[in-house]
Amino acid sequence: MTKKPLAVVILAAGKGTRMKSDLPKVLHLLAGKPMLSYVLNAAKSLRPQKSLLVVGYQSESVMAAFKNWPGVFVKQVPQLGTGHALQLAQKEMKTFRGLVLVLYGDVPLIEKKTLKKMLKVHRREKAVLTLVSTNVADPKGYGRIIRDPQGKVLKIVEEKDATTKERKIQEINSGIYCFDSVFLFSSLPRLTRKNSQKEYYLTDLVQMAWEKDLPVSVFLYPRSEEVLGVNNRSDLKRSDQILRQRLLKGRSNHTE
Repeated sequence: MTKKPLAVVILAAGKGTRMKSDLPKVLHLLAGKPMLSYVLNAAKSLRPQKSLLVVGYQSESVMAAFKNWPGVFVKQVPQLGTGHALQLAQKEMKTFRGLVLVLYGDVPLIEKKTLKKMLKVHRREKAVLTLVSTNVADPKGYGRIIRDPQGKVLKIVEEKDATTKERKIQEINSGIYCFDSVFLFSSLPRLTRKNSQKEYYLTDLVQMAWEKDLPVSVFLYPRSEEVLGVNNRSDLKRSDQILRQRLLKGRSNHTE
């Protein structure tokens, strides 16, 4: 069976207010390189047929920093959520049919082998949507994974829209997805902004798939630090240490 073509969309439009800096979040340095460069390298290693980078806050600075990147830049102004970012990216993928992988410019620790495992799960389960989840001790700020008693995923509820009971759930959405393009492109126009943030949530597609009885799969990943974003200075410091350790390990393996 031939594998379907792959497109990768990387979301990098946010300002990152919690970083308390005028620099776009994705340009903060980790082990001497902008954090976005690690995500672009992970995406490139999958050899996608199409690569798109959604930029917004200080888009010119981000585009200038990655002017040699061989993909398409998509400007998101104003920024009306993750669903809105994909709606704009869709316009650049009118003729594309295959798998659409969604990554984030502020999740620099994601590794090629993890993404390959996720894509394998997606293909094996013939899903229209596969998401990466993980369990964390403190789920504050993240969308919670809502399952039925049999363990089937029903929907994702964002923190601001969650009930007190739902907020206690420790399985959270990393935001990394793989979609079947036909399902994605037919569903994106149906997104609404009927939520507390008044944004188009990509997470709403999970419930849309469930309502149509379409297969949704979850790749529950045990190493949460790899799939979570850099949201503040302490996250940046921790990610910097992890990346430096990886680089040292890579060098020592290389010299053995």
